[in-house]
Amino acid sequence: LALSTHPVDVIAHSMGCKLLLETLSKEPIGSVGNLFLMAPAVNKDSLSTKILQIAQEIFVFYSHHDEVLTWAYPILEWHQALGADEDNKKNPHLHLI
Repeated sequence: LALSTHPVDVIAHSMGCKLLLETLSKEPIGSVGNLFLMAPAVNKDSLSTKILQIAQEIFVFYSHHDEVLTWAYPILEWHQALGADEDNKKNPHLHLI
């Protein structure tokens, strides 16, 4: 990713979103085009300033019918999952779907 001369679209699902976001926050990264997070099992505050700066657009696919993210995740992690919190709609580059 760091060697790419063009923006790269990145897709992750569930716990893979946690690994991806941690990596993007710590490693030197090139340009991320679109970041697609599908049913992300990550804290609602997981999008660091660095991620918000390097990704052109971020799409979070979340369903309020997902019982694991809606009920189990907050009990186990003490936080809402990314996508469950409407406050994230304040960022114009973040799209909750």
